Amino acid sequence: MVTRILAVCVLVCVGSVLILGISATADSEPVPTPLATLKSEDLVPCTNPGEAANFTTYSVGTKLGKHTNTEVLRRCDLPYPGEPVRANYVSYIYGSCEIGDGDEGCAPPLEVQTWPACERARGDYTVAGGAEYPSEAIGEIEGAPAEQFDAGLRAEVYTQDSTVVVFGDDAKLVREALDELQAEPRNQTLAPPASDVPAGELPAPNPDAEATQCAG
Repeated sequence: MVTRILAVCVLVCVGSVLILGISATADSEPVPTPLATLKSEDLVPCTNPGEAANFTTYSVGTKLGKHTNTEVLRRCDLPYPGEPVRANYVSYIYGSCEIGDGDEGCAPPLEVQTWPACERARGDYTVAGGAEYPSEAIGEIEGAPAEQFDAGLRAEVYTQDSTVVVFGDDAKLVREALDELQAEPRNQTLAPPASDVPAGELPAPNPDAEATQCAG
């Protein structure tokens, strides 16, 4: 089985998982709005793969089109001293990819990440110089506001307690994934997506998808 290593940068740069690779940060990639130095007691407590996540997680079921769920990942870091953000998410990976000659890794066709809303929200994003990171509002997904980024290759849905981030290698695939989002059972440990989750509205949205803070 191919070992997978998470792509590690700050916030949005903690993006699509790369198989056997680590992403590079381009000048145009977003950086987080400067925040107070994080303290572990101010954040959602970490859970491990043997425990249920302490926020609602989302997937697109066992498969989307030809892309079957191949892995479920959990990452939750302690804040690095001086850093304004950390990685804290559950990720459902769909499909696989082949690493080309000379490449350090490859991204799967589709990934659905879920973060606690208080640790990742639309209002957190800027680019170098403080300008707002460009995005396009795409309406609501089952009652929760959504925006797309990077020519539609990334989209985010902002619910009451979670931010859902969808990465894809095709904008059409990303939009299809948004239409198929389903909440996973809150009491389940890290496991493949449920196949019998009923459709329904997502939890009440985070108003205006503004930056939020975790309760201390």
